[in-house]
Amino acid sequence: MSTRTADFSDSADGVVRRRALWASAATGAGAVFALVDYTPLNFVRVDGRIAVVLLVLAAAGAAGALLHRPVVLIGVGGVLLLLAVVRMVTYGHGDGLVGGGSSTAALFAGLGLTWVGIALSRPSDPSQPPGTQVN
Repeated sequence: MSTRTADFSDSADGVVRRRALWASAATGAGAVFALVDYTPLNFVRVDGRIAVVLLVLAAAGAAGALLHRPVVLIGVGGVLLLLAVVRMVTYGHGDGLVGGGSSTAALFAGLGLTWVGIALSRPSDPSQPPGTQVN
């Protein structure tokens, strides 16, 4: 049985994992800042249930990064993009399913695209000169 360790070296996989863990921290911080009742930190309005969803997505993204599962990262990004679309579609009809305003939708869309971009990215090999491709 082969086991993989969390490799955070400068290899391509290590770079992707580090990026995903930073995105996980940003997703979790977005939820925490949304719940703080202090005006300068409350830059995005999110209700408690959506904050819990953000924290679960942050944990799932971190687990996907540590377990080398890019499909989990794409799933986290997809859920965040879906939340952004639902927020914008229901914007004129009150809080609806996803509370908040256009800033909430922008946060969800930005984080969702970040997750998908990280999952699909493959950093170049640092040993190769710029502009060359490795097949």
